[in-house]
Amino acid sequence: MKYAVLLILSAVFAAMVYVRFAPVDFERYIAEPDVADAPGTKGVLLRQGGDLEPPVFAIPAKDLLKALDRVIMATPRTQRLSSSKFPDVRAYVTRSRIWQFPDVTSVKVIAIDDQTSSFRIYARQVYGAADLGVNQARVENWLAQLR
Repeated sequence: MKYAVLLILSAVFAAMVYVRFAPVDFERYIAEPDVADAPGTKGVLLRQGGDLEPPVFAIPAKDLLKALDRVIMATPRTQRLSSSKFPDVRAYVTRSRIWQFPDVTSVKVIAIDDQTSSFRIYARQVYGAADLGVNQARVENWLAQLR
């Protein structure tokens, strides 16, 4: 019994170390929000016809991008990713508090006209079959902060 418990604890510890330190090809998870397939239970898609409808803001696109970036970067355990895959898309990785599971968020700001803009977001987990609504809750929190 003692060895079984030690084996289970060792497996849990090994999984935690793997999730935290294994190299992840984040470029693989960065997506163009306007054309990305819906992530289903793995995340959330904010665009016309997606899981959430994109809001419209009465500010220029460059100002919306700055405001959105500030809100996202203020999220705990979040880092900006660099990507050459989609030059118009900003990408971020946010890790969960305990296990450090990475979620990748792709953001694209859209200029509607000179003084009006909106954005699209594609947020999804890297590991697992379902994110239990974590990405949608995070995106809804960002929307609330921007309004």
